[in-house]
Amino acid sequence: MLEQITLDDSSVRYGKTEAKARDLQDKLSRVKSLNDPSLSLEDKIALRNRNVVDQALGTGSKITPRMPVRPIEANAGDKFVILSDGISDNLTTDEIQGFLTAEMLMIILTGNR
Repeated sequence: MLEQITLDDSSVRYGKTEAKARDLQDKLSRVKSLNDPSLSLEDKIALRNRNVVDQALGTGSKITPRMPVRPIEANAGDKFVILSDGISDNLTTDEIQGFLTAEMLMIILTGNR
């Protein structure tokens, strides 16, 4: 199972609970166009502005970073994949899982790591 455990500090989060922001982020990753009929006006605004970051280190401004902590359960053999928002914003969880599965299959078949 693949699960995103962090959220970016972007416009997708404005005024939403973490759960609602995650749902919106997941929905937006499946959309290919602003003309998608499943999008509300609010969704379209979020899609258009989701690359707007509201916090960044090294900008010259004095920022106290938000570092939300969410406990996660990890078991022996679990793996963590670190992706930029450029990947997670543009590919669905299923697509990312597909790439990871294909890569693991190639390692198993070829013995190359």
